[in-house]
Amino acid sequence: MKESIIIYASFDKQQYYFGENYQDIPKDIQKEIITEVVNLSEKTKTNIALEFDNKGFIFVKEFNKEDVFSDDIGNALDIKQFASKNQELLAALQRWYMIYKTDEGKIVAKIAWLTQQGQDKDTILKKIEEQFGQTGLDFAKVLL
Repeated sequence: MKESIIIYASFDKQQYYFGENYQDIPKDIQKEIITEVVNLSEKTKTNIALEFDNKGFIFVKEFNKEDVFSDDIGNALDIKQFASKNQELLAALQRWYMIYKTDEGKIVAKIAWLTQQGQDKDTILKKIEEQFGQTGLDFAKVLL
């Protein structure tokens, strides 16, 4: 499973890294994500990463130095609270990923755009096939 970091907050260094593949996430959402993950890192006194897996699902990873005591149970509860508190934000991020980072999402967006332009079904299917190949065409046929 290929994983991709959205944000990594380092409690040790008091810094964060926002993944270069996600700079196109709207800036207000980026700020909210940064604030929430940095706060979680400070609360748990660990390094925290918020990541997408290859299917677009979001998960939280916790990283500890081996020589540092960590409250594993308390941290697990804090991470669950983080997920619960930020449920809408995380769901919006997941939808954003599905639309903008997966081929299926790109096909749906292209179909919507071509439909708004007044293109007929056959023209849409031809353009989808040109851009996405036979797999994209098969997917588009199901949608149309």
